[in-house]
Amino acid sequence: STPSHAFLAEVLYKPDHTPYDTLVIARGEHDGVKVGDAVLARGDVLLGTVAGVSERMSRVTLYSSPGQELDVFIGPARLPALAAGKGGGEWQIELPRETAVTAGDLVIPAGETELILGVVGAVEEQPARSLKTAFVRAPINIYELIAVELRPGSDLLLDASEVVEERERESEREEDR
Repeated sequence: STPSHAFLAEVLYKPDHTPYDTLVIARGEHDGVKVGDAVLARGDVLLGTVAGVSERMSRVTLYSSPGQELDVFIGPARLPALAAGKGGGEWQIELPRETAVTAGDLVIPAGETELILGVVGAVEEQPARSLKTAFVRAPINIYELIAVELRPGSDLLLDASEVVEERERESEREEDR
């Protein structure tokens, strides 16, 4: 039987002992872990997703892995953006230059307001490209993870554009009243 609740898993191997931003955890098929399960730290930090499962162990790909991209909201205005994994628990987000984003702003996964992906550490203007880059870091040290939390399915995540469209529909309904 598959548990429909969150449960903890010990981290057996973490970055520096694994390729890129990968964890190996001490829970597997036997425990009801499935590919696509969400992996969190501290109960509120979204780390990644289960990428491979064996009987008693699972491999987790962190969203900060190079090549991973995740729809997010950034800053107090919850602007939709795309976070690109850079490795080491870090991301980059390219934004239009006029976007109001500053160091310390939270970055949350699209569709999941209770979770945090990271915190903006610095913002760099790129005048030649009319863009700015937000450098984002996980609020925990991925090299010191001892245990993680697993939640069934990655239905936690939404496409940021879907959320924005839903917001627009809601505001149109407000105007119609």
